[in-house]
Amino acid sequence: MLGYEALPRGPAASVYHMPLRLFEMAEEADLVFELDRKCRRRALASAVTLPNSLKLFINVYPSAMYDPECQGPALVRLVEDLGLSADRIVLEITEKSAIENYSLFAETLRELTSLGFAVAVDDVGAGYSGLEKIAHLNPRYLKFDRELIRNIDSSYIRREMARALKAFAERIGSAIIAEGIEREGELQTLMELGIDYGQGFLLGRPAAAFLPPSLPTALAVGA
Repeated sequence: MLGYEALPRGPAASVYHMPLRLFEMAEEADLVFELDRKCRRRALASAVTLPNSLKLFINVYPSAMYDPECQGPALVRLVEDLGLSADRIVLEITEKSAIENYSLFAETLRELTSLGFAVAVDDVGAGYSGLEKIAHLNPRYLKFDRELIRNIDSSYIRREMARALKAFAERIGSAIIAEGIEREGELQTLMELGIDYGQGFLLGRPAAAFLPPSLPTALAVGA
């Protein structure tokens, strides 16, 4: 088992329930920093009950990376004040949100990784970024978009795309996490392709609080 992902959610039964729309609304209202801080603090506070061997994946909206509280020293203090360590935290950046200045963004991430944090690029295969730009971020993990995983066992095109992205991940030294695994056939195909980790309803459903390790949300599938 690799770890857990903290999933931010807005008010239930509203257009802001899913995180992307919630953060888009916050950006329109110039409240991205405030919303991201609240989500990050709650996620980290909840993580203190996790075993030390497990990582916590935290979603970070790209524009929130420029928040002073998300800069290296401040984020390290926040993590250490909770009794956690930076090497257990993975900052997950969605590829579905455009990043305006990749050089500046990558520089911010480099500072964080030098302090022990890891980076994951989410929704790979469904966003704005080319592979060269993704490589520029030096991610520890690439998370394949669920649309690529859906029915991959019956789609030659999806399997070939996954193979190509796997080869790319190996070249840049990233591990792969396949999202949205809901069927045994999908899991079996991903294992045959040598995908490193998996996440999805088949492996574990989201919960309001962290579950014990016997009910994981992210598991190694290539072992």
